[in-house]
Amino acid sequence: GTYSELLFAGNVGLAAYTKAAGGGLYVARRAARTGSTADWLETEILPGQNAGPAPNQGFKIGERIRMARATNGTVGLIAHVAADADGAVVNDLYYFSSPDQGLTWEGPELVDDPIINLGFFPTLAFDSQSRPAAAYYVCGAGNGCGNASDSVRYAWRADTGVWYTWDVHKNAGTKTGWFPGLVLD
Repeated sequence: GTYSELLFAGNVGLAAYTKAAGGGLYVARRAARTGSTADWLETEILPGQNAGPAPNQGFKIGERIRMARATNGTVGLIAHVAADADGAVVNDLYYFSSPDQGLTWEGPELVDDPIINLGFFPTLAFDSQSRPAAAYYVCGAGNGCGNASDSVRYAWRADTGVWYTWDVHKNAGTKTGWFPGLVLD
């Protein structure tokens, strides 16, 4: 898969990915240990291309998928979604979570303002209270992505489920924000 991410939730392997042809967002969970590809069970998180009676483009995942595991066992997944199921460019950041080592998934949750282009190159971590946090690149409004609108943004989800965001670094003279890292202690 394209933009894949691997995580172990205890002794359970999880692989998140998008398909090169058809898009979508998927998580494969290792359910057996026979050495066969059938050991991995695929769950569709966001639908890919549909050629059926109501065809659509499928969700297109942009730059990067990230997963992390909280101290309470929650598995989080964050992804930059470049286009929605109808092919409209959205450039949004979506968060998903699994309370049971990837058996079931909750979400999507929109992390930030859907009006601006954001969520590129996300990273994900959990704080000591198992609340998710993310750092990512913000491109700004419109299609230009000029230096004046670039920034690194930090988002944190409160216990109420509300996401709060802060611009960490914004410099009108430079392109800034690509490939941020995040560690919480």
